[in-house]
Amino acid sequence: MSQVAKNTWGAGFCTFLYLVVHFIPDFGGADVMGSQWLYVSVVDFAILTYILFNQQSTQRRATLSSIFIRF
Repeated sequence: MSQVAKNTWGAGFCTFLYLVVHFIPDFGGADVMGSQWLYVSVVDFAILTYILFNQQSTQRRATLSSIFIRF
């Protein structure tokens, strides 16, 4: 699999994870958005870890641009 295909797949998956936040239930909590906040925090941490462990600087730049260009 080429590097461009990996970056496209990763960016699409990250976008999907952010869009799923609207379907997270409140789990009976007093704050309806509490579980959504926790979910987004975990997703943010996972994506940040993915970006930081991306070893090549050009690849990191391509990964960042492909993730944030979708927004």
